Amino acid sequence: MSSLVDFAKKIGKLKLVKRTGWIIFGKIKDPESVADHTMRLASLALVAGDELEVDKRKLVDMAIVHDLGESIIGDIVHEYADRDLPNSHDKSKAESSAIKELFKDIKNGDEFLKIWQEYEDQKTKEAIVLKQLDKFEMVLQALEYQEVTDPKNLEPFWINARKHIKHPVIKRWLEEIEQQRKK
Repeated sequence: MSSLVDFAKKIGKLKLVKRTGWIIFGKIKDPESVADHTMRLASLALVAGDELEVDKRKLVDMAIVHDLGESIIGDIVHEYADRDLPNSHDKSKAESSAIKELFKDIKNGDEFLKIWQEYEDQKTKEAIVLKQLDKFEMVLQALEYQEVTDPKNLEPFWINARKHIKHPVIKRWLEEIEQQRKK
């Protein structure tokens, strides 16, 4: 089997990996998949990259690769990482191994490993902005879920987003959807 087909089959599993935080904290019975989340995040990066004054291409690439390791290790909520990884107490280490496995036979795979590591390190403008955009996408989903669950279950997601979102443009978007939440 070609390395591209193998890669595609492996990352295709993201369509089946449910976002764990929605199940544990939000009490959502049928939550979005990691692939659902990644698609909207990458789309936001594509259309908002210029306004956020970052390298849009890098932002989109980073959005696409940031959760690919979850196709192998699953979606692990940071608060539960020790319990969910009996052989490793480090989610980042497990995800790093998964990313290396995914890209080992892919042409230019090192380029994508570097982009993933840049996101993990949170030192560049694109990485910092994407993390905040990721939190914004999360609360967009929370806004949609408030129709099917008790809004009190979703409060931790809003608190988390408010804590992390500092970019003035993303903060403005957050305030906009918080107004919609109150309606």
